[in-house]
Amino acid sequence: MDEKIGLVKLDILGVASLIAINEAMQEDNIDPWEIDINNPKFEYDEEIFDLICSGKTDNLFQIESQGMKDLISRLQPRSLNEISALIALYRPDAMPAIDGYLEGKRNPNSIHYIHPDMAQILDKTYGQNIFQESSMRITKVFGGRSDAGADRMRKCLAKKQPDKVKQEVDLLHEEIINNGYSKEVADGICDELSLK
Repeated sequence: MDEKIGLVKLDILGVASLIAINEAMQEDNIDPWEIDINNPKFEYDEEIFDLICSGKTDNLFQIESQGMKDLISRLQPRSLNEISALIALYRPDAMPAIDGYLEGKRNPNSIHYIHPDMAQILDKTYGQNIFQESSMRITKVFGGRSDAGADRMRKCLAKKQPDKVKQEVDLLHEEIINNGYSKEVADGICDELSLK
């Protein structure tokens, strides 16, 4: 219903954690600016990344499991972009991209894009398509789709309905070619999206 009337739906996770943070801030008189993402001192605080990379993440929402700690030890995230990627890579659909992400981080020369236009979409993830938003941008840039058309592809991929995915991927293949890209580029993009 929200989409039909043009509203944006937001899923807010970790409400209990946010409450605990808010209560601790009030109790210790912490200025909200100290933990505001717009505060560069907070965003680039090396001590926070040192702590995360040490694996001492018990009770830290989304990065507390042993599997996540193992991935942290391999990835050694040093930015919020890398923390976001860490969380995305731990999803079953994205796990096949872990080795490629790590290799791209260690050796940027190993990153290969199917087309130069892909670099603008996947540069922050070392050439790996790990975010739903990236899949949407791919359908917009290469297929010329609208936001609604890109979201339709996202929904099909998320729901894993093979018939609908095939239908959307076949349509995207045609759109990519009609948008001036080669059949090889269309094949590569559609093959990858079919595996998501």
